[in-house]
Amino acid sequence: MKSLLGYSRRPDISFHRNGRIDITARVAHKLNLQAGDVIDVAFDGSEYYLYVRQKGTAIKGRHEAQCWPTKMGSHNFRAHSSRLCRNVLALSGATDVARLPIGELEQRNGLPAVILIVKNNISTFTIPISYDQRDKI
Repeated sequence: MKSLLGYSRRPDISFHRNGRIDITARVAHKLNLQAGDVIDVAFDGSEYYLYVRQKGTAIKGRHEAQCWPTKMGSHNFRAHSSRLCRNVLALSGATDVARLPIGELEQRNGLPAVILIVKNNISTFTIPISYDQRDKI
């Protein structure tokens, strides 16, 4: 048997094949995201980190992976970068969407960064139900 709900953990950040990046308020709060900030993913040899590459106040014009609130007053952000999404999808083994959790906040080279758990794609998890649990559904 297969659970209808599946894995109930909500993703912190989603990378879509079309280049859309959805960032939850939890991630935005940890990284102190503001409208216009540019995000990036870095690899230090063992972990992948999501960090703010440039603050929106320090740049002019449009940039790839620049974050904007999803609607007025929202703490959720959205960015667009086909290159970044393509690379993260390849890292996570996904083809359409990678819904990923984040780890703890750390300081990397003086910048706040969160660990991006690329091997834990939430959209591909299924939880098998044992025969003894079928009557509890």
